[in-house]
Amino acid sequence: MTLVLPAGVNTPFFEHARSKIEVKPQPLPPVYQPEAIADTVVYAAQHPRRDLHVGGASWMFTVLQRISPALMDRFMLLGDLGVRGQKTTEPDEGRDNLFKPISEPGRVHGNSRT
Repeated sequence: MTLVLPAGVNTPFFEHARSKIEVKPQPLPPVYQPEAIADTVVYAAQHPRRDLHVGGASWMFTVLQRISPALMDRFMLLGDLGVRGQKTTEPDEGRDNLFKPISEPGRVHGNSRT
């Protein structure tokens, strides 16, 4: 079994999730395209490893968490990085898929611009 550890991924997840932050949410930058994660999954199928990271941010989060979970918490709270980094400037339209699917064709890519 291989654990694939991506950082922020540009998928429609953040557009479909219910949000209470009054603006559209986004993945915490840096944001990677879904193809990078798919390539890693294919690689994992051919070269089994315990963990595979996608992108430098994933490595950084993992290393900080292993060194000191409290340090990682402080880093994310520093200047509200964890919260501000997930907010866009676009107003939330209030559409989500919590109780029913959103009526749009399936997509792989989100609208993340970061």
